Amino acid sequence: MHEIELRPEEFALFRKYIYEKVGISLSDQKSTLVKGRLNKRLNHLGLKSFRDYYDYLVSDLSGEELSFFVSAISTNVTSFFREGAQWKWLESYLPALVASKREKKLRIWSAGCSSGEEPYTILMFLQHHLSDFEKWDIKILATDISSKVLTHAMQGAYEPKAVEGLSKEIIARSFEAKKT
Repeated sequence: MHEIELRPEEFALFRKYIYEKVGISLSDQKSTLVKGRLNKRLNHLGLKSFRDYYDYLVSDLSGEELSFFVSAISTNVTSFFREGAQWKWLESYLPALVASKREKKLRIWSAGCSSGEEPYTILMFLQHHLSDFEKWDIKILATDISSKVLTHAMQGAYEPKAVEGLSKEIIARSFEAKKT
């Protein structure tokens, strides 16, 4: 594999395209990231320049290359019970939320859910903090810009390393061991 240089004017094309298509704003500092993450793709496609790849990307009407491009340049950082402060806040807010409901119905949107740890965490949190959890009609919509990580999220299967920080109680209550 040979390394293809990403010229500033080519990076500007990608910045504009990704912002217009999916609303991701890439700073100037992301040029190296884009170059590094896409070089292998250019080589795989037999392209000689990032301009050639840009032309290939915008001419693909199937949307498959856009999906690949978005997955390649997005950074998917996730973990169970990530950002502890938000869970403390939700724990303090939950009684008021529950009291304000006429029906036992919750609709939650987990945007940018990556490989699913966040929506599953929401569910685990609610199971633990709603004494009458089974009586609630709860729907969690989990979305992400990357179809690759969404596929992983839908499987709901995680390596032991992903649950290392969770208590034994949560693991026992919320996960099943992988069947071999």
